[in-house]
Amino acid sequence: MPATEIYLIRHGQTDYNRQFRLQGRSDIPLNRLGLAQARAAHEALRGVHFDAVYASPLRRAVDTACIVSGWPEEKIELDPRLIEIGFGIWEGSDFRTLGPAGTAFFETPQNYTPPQGGESLDSVLRRTGGFLDALQQLPEDRHVLVASHGAALNALYLQIKGLPLSLFWTHRFGNCSIVRLGLSGGRLSVLEEYPEPVAPA
Repeated sequence: MPATEIYLIRHGQTDYNRQFRLQGRSDIPLNRLGLAQARAAHEALRGVHFDAVYASPLRRAVDTACIVSGWPEEKIELDPRLIEIGFGIWEGSDFRTLGPAGTAFFETPQNYTPPQGGESLDSVLRRTGGFLDALQQLPEDRHVLVASHGAALNALYLQIKGLPLSLFWTHRFGNCSIVRLGLSGGRLSVLEEYPEPVAPA
């Protein structure tokens, strides 16, 4: 077994998620279902005692990290490299109304051109790659939680798996779904992929 395990988790649902609206850097809070999903993820990981918790500085990720880990916000390390991709002038838009330019983001990411004020996928890969480098320097025998967002987490996953940009969305992170990583000999590998939790009605 790897000496260190890292749990990547996407934040719980927000109203923008439910409405198919692009959130990006907009600081949208968890909705009622998102809070329930985070509590369900906490139950799924109840036997894990975390030594460190990292989160994107956006509220939906911070609140997810707090609920899942059971840690108070002041103990969580906020890392801007984990923030969601910026969509610039598209933020708040229903991505289904954006035409071919919006479709490219999900269907042909290698052809995606960000809108005015938006961030490129290459930029997301560079900054999340810096966070990955830091993860690979963690000491042994640690359990770590990382709470972030769909595009940022897929950028991490892509690099861990060594996949091309065209396969950016190979793994779809549902709200509060988890990927468990192992760190051994300075190398990260995917150990387990948890589905999106079923929150109580």
